[in-house]
Amino acid sequence: MTDEPRMTRRRAVILMGAMLGASAVLWTAIGSVGVATGQEETDKPMVIARAHAGQHAPAFTEPVFVLVVGGDARTGVGGLYDSIHIVALDPVKRRASIVGIPRDSYVQSAHGNGMNKINSHGAAEGLPGFLDTVEQLSGCEFDYYMITSFEGFRGPQTGSGASFDKGPGLIDDLGGITIHVPDPLPNPNPIPLDAGTYRVGGRGALSYVRNRYNRPGGDFDRSLAQGEFLKFVLAEMRADYEADPTTAIRNIAAARRHIRMDIPVTEAFRLGLVALRIKPKNVRNEVLDGTTATVNGASIVRITQGGLNQLTDICSDGRLGG
Repeated sequence: MTDEPRMTRRRAVILMGAMLGASAVLWTAIGSVGVATGQEETDKPMVIARAHAGQHAPAFTEPVFVLVVGGDARTGVGGLYDSIHIVALDPVKRRASIVGIPRDSYVQSAHGNGMNKINSHGAAEGLPGFLDTVEQLSGCEFDYYMITSFEGFRGPQTGSGASFDKGPGLIDDLGGITIHVPDPLPNPNPIPLDAGTYRVGGRGALSYVRNRYNRPGGDFDRSLAQGEFLKFVLAEMRADYEADPTTAIRNIAAARRHIRMDIPVTEAFRLGLVALRIKPKNVRNEVLDGTTATVNGASIVRITQGGLNQLTDICSDGRLGG
């Protein structure tokens, strides 16, 4: 009888470590967040921070909203974001919703830059301005935003154009991720993938999230796949803990090498706890409804009323589908 409380306390300590590791990793597979204020941000390909300066931590008793972006740009710098997702985590009902925004969505700038593709606003306005534009479009008020460059997936490049030279990317450092590929992706970006279930490292993960040429819906399908990848990461973190709670030590070590966390440790723990309690089957993943068009010779996506309804849906209570 005396050993049981001791074991319970021990498991609680291990659980805390697991949650801390998950908080640093879970939603950063495609992106993590932050505003560049110095050299430290550019030293790591992934960053997590609160969305607005001076913002208080969320109460974690109502939906938590995260803007997740990723692309070729270095973290903390404006760039062309190929991956743009609104993620809403519901701590009470233990469910989540993900809405992907196609990178060619033609939207109004929040900073007087007129109508343009949403990823072009990112390049022109930098991260804070880009977040304002997404908030104006969606009606969401974000608690956090996350960003990663693609180097965060694949680790160092070789040759004269190498951007990072500090070891493998986060996915490899975690031991890989299990993904499900419904249709072949023969385009080598950076490697081809046949249909099937794979255990991939950073290069395979990058191929899965970047490829659009071999997907019937093009960028719409790619955005949907990027949301699915977030679910794969969630499943990985949960499976790791259930199999061996001490994997949290590995996750924390990997996070420290790759991620600048610009939030307090206790806050990161609570965020990770919320995420890790959500089963992948309770995550709904959609892409904004839109139609393709051409403006001044450039291909764009016009968000339909159905797409605007999706934004209202997720931003009102954090839940898609009522």
